[in-house]
Amino acid sequence: SLQNSNDITTKPKLRFPPQVFRQANLDAFTRIIDCIRTQISSYYTTHLPSCVELYGGVGTIGLHVMDLLSSLVSSDENP
Repeated sequence: SLQNSNDITTKPKLRFPPQVFRQANLDAFTRIIDCIRTQISSYYTTHLPSCVELYGGVGTIGLHVMDLLSSLVSSDENP
């Protein structure tokens, strides 16, 4: 679980080993993130929402929307 913070020193540092899934189509990924951000923004009026990201992997999507959330719990299972 990561708590939202505007302090740049608390931002997670990510390292991607070769076996990690990465989005190859960055144009489509950008549009997907824009749609998700729009949806999340429409859910709140006075308080930032919390979010649970299932199958979140390394946080590729969740970390792109952290500024819109009060908290993010990301879950994934690796063998």
